[in-house]
Amino acid sequence: MTKTLWMSFTDPDRPEGQGFLGVVVLDVTAADADAARPLLPPTARPGAEWILAAQREAWRLGCNPGGEVKSWELPSDHPSAAAPRRVLLIRDDLIRLGLID
Repeated sequence: MTKTLWMSFTDPDRPEGQGFLGVVVLDVTAADADAARPLLPPTARPGAEWILAAQREAWRLGCNPGGEVKSWELPSDHPSAAAPRRVLLIRDDLIRLGLID
């Protein structure tokens, strides 16, 4: 099983209008999620291993800009699921790809 995750990075401490740091879209396998599971605290919500696996991969690839991250699974039929994988996409990239206005 593989899940596609959209990870949106922000820094609320930056000046207004400069807080958005970018987006990374990653495919996470069940094996990746299984490897991340032991690293979670006992209070983690079900499914958190998928998000942790994606965050770890973003760090490994050097495309995690820091700040806060919000992640969610992209259904395969969602338009954003066609976004490039494993790279940091900034606002201009997302506009060029037609993913935001």
